[in-house]
Amino acid sequence: TMINTKAANRTTTGVLHTGPARLVFIYGVPTSSAGSIVLRDSTDGSGDAKVTLQSVGSVRTVIEIPLADEGMRFVNGIHVTLTNVAGVTVFFAG
Repeated sequence: TMINTKAANRTTTGVLHTGPARLVFIYGVPTSSAGSIVLRDSTDGSGDAKVTLQSVGSVRTVIEIPLADEGMRFVNGIHVTLTNVAGVTVFFAG
């Protein structure tokens, strides 16, 4: 079965998608300082983190996380908080 896959990119903290979605892939580009990518089921940054990824302090090491099967469900939206990360791209159905 094919899914309607979309992509969203951010270089700052904020909303990646509003509304229900199934996250299927996360791609992050770190900076030269260690940092993190935090994803919440939210449109305003509130609530518990669904995913927290730590990045190493190297611009040569990207973050690539495929989420198998049906991905990770977000009900309200996908909000990202970036700390010392140059950018993040997520792929999702929704």
